[in-house]
Amino acid sequence: MPNYFGEQRFGRDGDNAAKAREWLSGENSGPRDPHQRRFMVSALQSQLFNAWLGARVRDGLLDAYVEGDLAARGATGRPWLITAEDAALLYPTGEASPTGPMFGRSMDRPTGAAEAREEAVLAEASLDRAFFDRIGALAEGTRRLARVLVEDLSVTAEGDALLFRFTLPSGAYATVVMREFGVSSASSTPTVETGSADEHPTMQPELASPGADQAKYR
Repeated sequence: MPNYFGEQRFGRDGDNAAKAREWLSGENSGPRDPHQRRFMVSALQSQLFNAWLGARVRDGLLDAYVEGDLAARGATGRPWLITAEDAALLYPTGEASPTGPMFGRSMDRPTGAAEAREEAVLAEASLDRAFFDRIGALAEGTRRLARVLVEDLSVTAEGDALLFRFTLPSGAYATVVMREFGVSSASSTPTVETGSADEHPTMQPELASPGADQAKYR
């Protein structure tokens, strides 16, 4: 599935990215707590990543090679400049995926058409790379996989409900999986149970995904 950040990444009211831009543009003093500052900047980075990913999905390029792509194997794989030939072999199998920008001064940059797509995201937001250079350590920058594999997926009926079971890697969002099935917090009242196969403490759907543990979504 497309590896979007879930809505919970952007705060209870969904406005943390906007608040970050206001603060970093000098419109307000911003939070005093350094953890809150990092959280707000992270929301802005995540919003821009989602915009990049959304454009790639709309253009039919989620699984397709774009000249200059930086690809990675797995969530912790080091991005590398992939060739069209390698992409043709690795993208369809899920062994590697393109990566997208979490903008910051230390982020690896693609080349060619892939870089142009990232520049377009910044331009649409009236930002540039220098903006992230100025905020330094608050936005070191990294890259994030465009796709994530949903493993161990099953859907079973339990009374008048459907029970979804699946496994996600760290950093992916159960709410995003469910959105692909047409389920959202606005259209239903699901609950998430996470943990090991023997222990499933209940979580509300606005919380982050369970990482590599099994997830059950009602």
